[in-house]
Formats: sequence, C-alpha cells, structure tokens
Amino acid sequence: MKKIFLLLLILVSIAGYAQRTIQSLPVGKTLGFAETEGLYLGWKGGLSDPNVKVTGKTLNGRNYTARQIDNSRKFIQWTQASYTPRGCLGIAKYFQNRNPDPNRHPGSTTFYYDQAIPQLYGAFSYMYWPVVKKPDNTFVENANHADRENWLISANQLEYLTTAINCISTPDENFFIMPRYIPGELSAEEYPLSADKSSYLNFDKHPNLRPYLHFVIPQELDLIGGKGTYVVIITKNNQPLPFEGIKFSEFFDRLEKNLPWLCKTYYEHNDYYNNKTPAGALERAQKNLALIRQQYKNRMNEDAYVNPMTDIGFYSIHAADKGIWSPLETKKGWSSFPVLRVKKSAMEACKTDNPQWIAIYWSLNMSNKDAYVHMMESILNNFNFKYVHDYFFGNEKVIVPYKPLRSPMAASPSETQSLPASRQKEAALKNANVLFFDDFSTAAVNSYSPDWNSDVYFSSGSKAKVKEIAGNGKWLELASNSVSPKLKSSFLPDNFSLSFELAVEKGFPYYAKPLWIKLVGEKEESSIAVLQPGSNGNEGFFSADYWLGEGYNSGACNQANKIDYPYYKIPGFSNDKPANKVNIQIVKRGESLQLLANGSEIYECRKAIPGSYKIKGIKFEGGENGGGNNNFYYLGNVKIERL
Repeated sequence: MKKIFLLLLILVSIAGYAQRTIQSLPVGKTLGFAETEGLYLGWKGGLSDPNVKVTGKTLNGRNYTARQIDNSRKFIQWTQASYTPRGCLGIAKYFQNRNPDPNRHPGSTTFYYDQAIPQLYGAFSYMYWPVVKKPDNTFVENANHADRENWLISANQLEYLTTAINCISTPDENFFIMPRYIPGELSAEEYPLSADKSSYLNFDKHPNLRPYLHFVIPQELDLIGGKGTYVVIITKNNQPLPFEGIKFSEFFDRLEKNLPWLCKTYYEHNDYYNNKTPAGALERAQKNLALIRQQYKNRMNEDAYVNPMTDIGFYSIHAADKGIWSPLETKKGWSSFPVLRVKKSAMEACKTDNPQWIAIYWSLNMSNKDAYVHMMESILNNFNFKYVHDYFFGNEKVIVPYKPLRSPMAASPSETQSLPASRQKEAALKNANVLFFDDFSTAAVNSYSPDWNSDVYFSSGSKAKVKEIAGNGKWLELASNSVSPKLKSSFLPDNFSLSFELAVEKGFPYYAKPLWIKLVGEKEESSIAVLQPGSNGNEGFFSADYWLGEGYNSGACNQANKIDYPYYKIPGFSNDKPANKVNIQIVKRGESLQLLANGSEIYECRKAIPGSYKIKGIKFEGGENGGGNNNFYYLGNVKIERL
C-alpha cells in the first residue's frame, strides 16, 4: 500500500510539474529558476511603445538629438521583438554617456576619461532571477537578486568592448587595446575557454553573423567583467572600425609625459597614511622608464603592442629595477594587441545622427540552463542583424518596420541542446518534420544504440557502440563497421536534410581510411560523400566522386564548382586537438545536393540525384581499424529532417 501511495505521489508531482503555468505560480514568493524554467515571464512593464515621440536633450555637456534618443528606444523595441525572456524576467532601458566621474583614476584597470569617449547611446536588457510574482500575474525582480545576464545594443561603444591603456591616456584622448578571440587569430590551446565559448551554439560560424566582425572577449584574460563577452560589430559594408594605431615612439613619449601625474595620483590613492609622494620616487621611476625605453630603441617605428596581462602603471615602472615589470608585449603564453585610439574624424562624426559603428554584445555563462541558451539562441537566430546594417548604413533609407528573422516564441534550431540530456531526444522528435534524431543521450556508454543497425566488416571490426569523449558527451563509435539509422518510413522525402557532428581524437593518422556516407536506394546504394580530417592543423577534405546515371554524376558538378579533382577543403577539421569536431549538413532538394561544413557551403550540385532514385536509408561506413590503431570516427547529434 505504501508503494502504491508513493507511486501516486510521484505521478502527481510529475503531472504538476508538466502543468506549470504562470497562473499556477504562488504570489509574493521568491521563485528560483527551477520553478520558472520554461515559462515565458516576459518584460517588466510590458513592451516599449514605438509611437512615443521623443525630443533631444543635453546631458553631461553633450547634445543628444531626437534621432539619437529615438534610436536608443528602437534598440529596445528590436530586442523585445526578437526575444521573449524565458525562465527569467527581462528589464530594458536606454542610456547615453554617463556623468564624468572625478574620482575615477588610473589605479583602475578600466579607467577611461569619460569626456574623451565617443558620443554614445544605446539600450541594455537585463535578465533577472529569482523573481517574485505580483497578483496581476506580472513579475518583479527579487530585491536581493544576484543572478542576471545582459544584452546591450549601442552606437559608438568603446568602453566594455576594449581595455583602457590609462598610463598614456589624457582628458583629451583615450588609448586602448581590443582583446578578442577569433579562431585562427589566437591559439585555441592558449585560450581553451574562449575557444569553447566561441564555438558554443555555432557562434563563430553562424550564418547570420558571417558578414560582420564577431568575436569573444577572451575569458582567460579576466577583463571587462571576467566571464568573457560575445560581441558583434556592424559597420558600413563591414569596413574596419575607425581606429588607428600608434608607434612605440609615441607610446613612450606619452608615458614619459604622464609619469609625474601617474606618480601623484598613485600616492594620493594608495598612501592612505601620508597621502604624499616620497622623496625621489618620481626620479627613480623616470630613470627606470629611460632604461625600459632603451630596450625598445630599435623598435620605435614599429606599431606599439601591449600584453593585456602586463601591468603598466606607476608602481610597476617605479619597481622595474627590481625586475618586476616585464617588457610590454612579451609576457609568455598570452598574445599582445595593438594600442589604438579613435580617429579624430570619427570622434566628431559620432556626434551626428549617423553612428560610426553599432555594437551588439551579451554575456553568457557556459551552461545548459534553459534561460541562458534561449537568450543566445534568440539573438543568433531571431535578431535581424542585416536590418540593423541597412537601417544605419544602407545606400537607401530604410522605412519598413523592423521584423525579426523568426518569432521570439519559436523553438530554436538547436534548442534541444538547452534541455537536460534525458529530454533532448524526446523534444526533437516532437517536431513532425524530424524523421530521425539521436544524440545518444539515452544510451548507456559501451552499449549498442537500439535506434541503429550496425554491420561489421574487416576482421578488426565490431558492432558500433556508444562511447563518451571526455568533456564532449556521448558519440557512436565507427571503426571497421557500418551503421544506419532505423527509419520509420519506407522512403525519405524528395526534400530533406541530414545533419550530424563528426569527431576524431588527437593524432588520428592521415593514412587512415575515410568515412563514407552512402545513400541506400531501392535497388542499390551509392557513396555520396567521403570525409576525412587533415593532420597537424591542416584542413580536412570532402570528396565528391559518384555516378547515379547518365547526366547525374559528380564530374560535371566538380567542373561547375571550378574543381578539377574531386576534393574540397573542410577548414578547421584536423587532428591536432583532443577532440576535433565538424558539423556536417547534407541537403537534398529534388535533384540537387548541397554539403555544408560548420554552416558554410562546401559543395553544390544541381543535378546530382535522379528523381526516380528513391532513398530508403542512410549508411555511414567507418574505415579499417587495423594494427591496434584507434582510428575511430565518432558520430553525434544525427538528425534527418523533412524540408
């Protein structure tokens, strides 16, 4: 009887969880994320009214036009049209340059002269939890809240996207560096946290971001908030930002000129007992600076670079004769970045109604928490970056209202990644267009997946088992075997896409046999793609070499793609990382075939598959695993979807 009662209690609890609604949440109670997960709490105060008329204003000695204030409000409206906060409460406001703070000083690593920052205006959105529900079913943030994420859109933003070099800055001019992680520019081995963040949800290769500069502020450098920030910058026709570098000669001239002031402010803010400069302190620093400058005597005409992990301040210069201060840009293990300033012409142009650049940036903890992922998915897939470009920088004035690329309430393409592993597969298969999906989350490690057929070939082979790659989840291991997903329908539709992740471990040999992808037809099967990673950081390749009837072969398509041989490069797919991954998508529409790697088109053939060729299934064949070598391919997140 106790067991029956306990079972009923569990069932009631599950049903209650499944039926959670905003109306069912208690009033006046602090609600944590577990209670609000999956519920669209929306925006505090509702949506911004686009019909409100605004006027210009003067603030902090700056004149903001009505157009600039209205643009700030538009940023809010575009944000709210693209994203509905889920599991958290959104609060959106607009802003302009802040008040100059006389108490800010070079002892702060983020010190900027507020009066020398470009004219700035924008909007910020904070997403809060825990929250408290009001009687009218709206929410307010908890008075003692600690958790939040943010998303900002601004014109002419400098601070928080760059790091000040305050030792050479003056009230008339700010100098800075722009630390950024872009794959290929910085080493993924030196910046593994940033590499993971950059590839998260395909940020680094996302097609909506491809036309614009986009990067991660390196998390390892513990700058600008410390968590790392996603940044997208839009300029007219993707032109470079209106910044310019300086030479080492100017860097040292400015540092020498600033040294007395650096000395004065250092002791004013750090010597709390005497609040005065010790005798000889400035002279010692000047002598040390002369010695440091001597080290760079042959490099004065070079562009100045600074390592963000090098402390350049009065104390480090004053103590340089004790070996405390490293050279500017040679701290081992970290990259250096050029010292920059905003061009004077751009500083003046920022005061006009035409912004010089638009910055879109957001924070995100690397987590499967539904609220985090939903926010980022909404930015990547819903926000209309092209509209923003055309609105500010297009050749013709944009008069049509903003529309997001997708509804903010729509399921995101990779939304299943935000769910607990046990729910991912179930959620994906609820979509009627998904004909097959397996991320192997429900299969035990070292077991056979029940949704796959597996055949062995070569003496070294064995049936495919589910394996786990450290830090990268579960995968289906292929070596000397073939696997094919168990499909419910007799034939695949004329239009469908096959997507999957492919991985190999570090050191996968270049001579190992490739992975074949085959179409299983009604009467025959045919290889449609051959994939293999590169070695030592070199690109992988895709081979298009097939024949499906007269007029349907890869040869003509290779010539159309201006390739004389059937090999196409796959950038970023090599064997030099612990886990080398690539996302592959094969799209069939009628007779055409397209292959994409990490969102970029690699191959297209408009006449590849005869209309009479009915496809019964898909087969993956792993290469021979002989001589004790672990030449394994790993499949993950396999999906077949009707188009």
